[in-house]
Amino acid sequence: MKKLFLVIIMIMFVSPAYALLGVSAGIKFGRATSTDYARIDLPSEVLATFETPSETVDDQMTLLGAQFKIATLPLIDFIVSAEYSWMKQDILSDGSLSYKFHDLALSASVVRSLKMGLLSPYGGVGISTRSLSYKLEGTGVGGYDIPDMVVPDDDIYTGYHILAGIDVSPFVFPVSITAQARSNWIKVGGDTSNFITLTAGLNYNFL
Repeated sequence: MKKLFLVIIMIMFVSPAYALLGVSAGIKFGRATSTDYARIDLPSEVLATFETPSETVDDQMTLLGAQFKIATLPLIDFIVSAEYSWMKQDILSDGSLSYKFHDLALSASVVRSLKMGLLSPYGGVGISTRSLSYKLEGTGVGGYDIPDMVVPDDDIYTGYHILAGIDVSPFVFPVSITAQARSNWIKVGGDTSNFITLTAGLNYNFL
């Protein structure tokens, strides 16, 4: 968290040193795919409690987010974004036991843009702080009441990413359409977790 705040503060102080080209804010949506969170698999002692559970966890998550972008004259852009991803999977076919996963992220990125008329492809790197929550919920299996429990406890991790995308900006409208692909990795315990986010969004250009 401290690393991310330091990056955001640096962006605030460094960006005035460049000629300001534009400021925009908007929303985005998409999917987190190819998810490989370290230790996302359900613990064996939990699986052993139930008959014929699903031992695999869906690697697709829905994503919603917002972003704020500062574009500068040397074609260096600064992006601050907040994202929320989630998924729910039934472990037992009757729905009496389900697995939920939530990922709340705040990230800062520095990207290099290339202006090509209406199109602006870009690529860059960034850092994020992520709050991961794994939850196992049950309403009763085999005569037993299953209290909600977290596997494991919620925790906050530092993540890193590389990204590439493209903005489409019609001249007559103060809006732009953006599409982005981002490869993320975070340290969870002694393991490295990797996943990809694919998003599309709409930005309003204030300048």
